[in-house]
Amino acid sequence: REDGRDTEDINGERRKANERFSMLGQILAVCDMHDALSRPRVYRDALERGEVRRILGKEFRGDKKYVEQVMSVGN
Repeated sequence: REDGRDTEDINGERRKANERFSMLGQILAVCDMHDALSRPRVYRDALERGEVRRILGKEFRGDKKYVEQVMSVGN
């Protein structure tokens, strides 16, 4: 839910909206997004680091700490 209210997962546990996905799921998702944005594709060049950070910060729906951790790798 985008309204931030609690949701109930398949095990009956209560979670906030941004906690719907497991930590591992969030890490894999942000890594996959980073890879897709930062590598060249047939139809476009790789995006620059600042643009990747901007897009991840805007589009990633999980905990933003994972975006910062992925972006800090290689600095």
